[in-house]
Amino acid sequence: MVLYGVPSVYQLTSKSKALIFANQRQEKIRLDQIMHDITVIDMAICFMKYLDLSPSEVKTEKQLHQVNGFGMRTHHPDFIFTKDNKSYAVEVELSIKAKARLEKNIKANFLKYDIQVWITDEPSSPNGAKLTRILENYKMLYPNIKVSNIKEMNDYGFRFNN
Repeated sequence: MVLYGVPSVYQLTSKSKALIFANQRQEKIRLDQIMHDITVIDMAICFMKYLDLSPSEVKTEKQLHQVNGFGMRTHHPDFIFTKDNKSYAVEVELSIKAKARLEKNIKANFLKYDIQVWITDEPSSPNGAKLTRILENYKMLYPNIKVSNIKEMNDYGFRFNN
């Protein structure tokens, strides 16, 4: 399948999944989620590059859900890592969510992680600008929020002093 403007999507074979002890179940690619998923991967690579993290130091949302097992599904960030004895939750947010759902996720991250990093769309996009304003307003209640955007991350990596 060809999706205009989207890079090719590759999947692991059964043999390669066995080699890295990955789940053998067939992956489902959701078209409505594909840009988000690609951006999450790009941002994980940025953090690994700029903070000198190895892939094994980054835990994905999927890995975190697998640890939970079959119980009630709870919120997990897009990925997490630890650097300098601080735990980080990273959320890629490209679309506007209901205020209650967004705050529920922010609060969950606040209670569980030292720092939560929210990455929005480009500042020139309507969603990027609006999400940045919304997240900045939550800093009073949840001071561990750091806000960046895709362009900043790609150009400079994340600066932890904001």
